[in-house]
Amino acid sequence: MLRIHFILFIFIVATSLPALAQRTQTIRSTDTRVQVEKVADSTLVFLYPDLVDAMVTLKDGRTSQVKLNYSILLDEMHMQTRRGIEAVETRDLKKMEIGEATFIHRGEEGYFEVLADGRFPLFMKRQIRVSAMPVRRGAYGGTDYTSAIDLAASIATNSGGDFNREIFLDNPSGQEMDITLRYNDYFVIEKSGKLISVNNQRQLLRDFPEYRNELRDFVRSENINFSNRQDLMKLVKFMENLN
Repeated sequence: MLRIHFILFIFIVATSLPALAQRTQTIRSTDTRVQVEKVADSTLVFLYPDLVDAMVTLKDGRTSQVKLNYSILLDEMHMQTRRGIEAVETRDLKKMEIGEATFIHRGEEGYFEVLADGRFPLFMKRQIRVSAMPVRRGAYGGTDYTSAIDLAASIATNSGGDFNREIFLDNPSGQEMDITLRYNDYFVIEKSGKLISVNNQRQLLRDFPEYRNELRDFVRSENINFSNRQDLMKLVKFMENLN
């Protein structure tokens, strides 16, 4: 019985590895300048495995069918054109529909997936955080991060306006370093044109004090999980009817 349980445990861990691998990546490098998007794993960087069919709607009402993918790392939509893959210019963009998902672009705040429209729109934001840690070899060939504090590293983003971004990491000394990319997503509710993060009940009640009692009772009775999109969609639907 113990052997069966052990084998089952290994199977569960093994089958979960691909999902975990897509959430973080570490790249070791001694290059003095690294263009992060060129060394990052595409399965982490891009939302879809390949270019997908999409409908683009402009602010003047014009629409077009395109093939594109979303670069979470660069916060850009990459579109197939006659000249190759190019970042979508967002100046006249109203929305993008990819299958059942709808995306909008909000200036410096970037791209959001629209989860619910209405009085209090709900959006999901995806991002990849980039960090660098200098490496120094410790005793017996181990890795020592804590003593490696003399690396002058910086992360810079070059951009032609609100598209065609590039992320560079400068390492002037050429010291060995670990570059880590971590995926993260979070939810925001729009209130009077302002985006409000909803990570927990305390934040929700603080930013919607006029509905404090109703929201507190609803969150408790429905056992709302603030990291679950379906629960938050249920929450904003409830908020639609608040007076």
